[in-house]
Amino acid sequence: SLPDCRRAYEHGQIDALGATVIEVLQIRDHSRRSPQIVRVIDYSNGADVILAQPSFPNAASLRGARVGVELASLGVYVLSRGLEKNGLALSDIRTVSVDQTSMEDAFRKGELDAVVTYPPTSVKLLRDNKVKPLFSTSEIPGEVIDVIAVEETLNTQNPEQVSKMLSAFDRAVAYAKEHPVEAYAIMAAREGITPAEFAEALSDGVRMVSEAEQAAYFQADGKLKSVVDTSDRILRLDGQIKGADRRAGAVNAGFVPRKP
Repeated sequence: SLPDCRRAYEHGQIDALGATVIEVLQIRDHSRRSPQIVRVIDYSNGADVILAQPSFPNAASLRGARVGVELASLGVYVLSRGLEKNGLALSDIRTVSVDQTSMEDAFRKGELDAVVTYPPTSVKLLRDNKVKPLFSTSEIPGEVIDVIAVEETLNTQNPEQVSKMLSAFDRAVAYAKEHPVEAYAIMAAREGITPAEFAEALSDGVRMVSEAEQAAYFQADGKLKSVVDTSDRILRLDGQIKGADRRAGAVNAGFVPRKP
């Protein structure tokens, strides 16, 4: 889960991770480590959702509800924005800390009134008609961005290694685009869903960011800066970030693919 990745990074067990801008800011706030965003993978356009028991007709009805969320990850951000859009705040609900691996079971047992989730958990829950979708990132397109972040010292001291890792990632993305049947079968098996469900989640809820689009994100006043600033604001309002402003240096444009 994302909190697992974040904790491993904060403890120095890993030097790079795939996460969202939210985790990057949280790591920089909660530890002495300095992850830098070196690549934008995609942005969520409906993949991250708030799902509820059928007795809850809309997000505004969640007042007082038990909402399962990964407290140390983007889940709090998605929940906060979903509530904000419907006139509520985090203080209006009862947040329950639960990771994605336990969320489906707790929801089906009725221990939770709603959950903040994403594929594959969301795909599995939506297989039956007893789940009510209340909010998705399609209502805040471009705000939740998946990125690759690498520790600053590694970027500085061994940039060749970072470049090789990103090159391997780019080749994997290219292979998936050229051979979707084979690639989706591999990834779907890893996530415990069918290739068709994987393809649907990727096409309906996620927008991949190509190599050619990277430069627009990494410009001084580009899309990435806007997302970092908005994420920092929301996380501070919710008390998820409390320390000094560490946005400076969170983005490293040194690995942006060059035009041929």
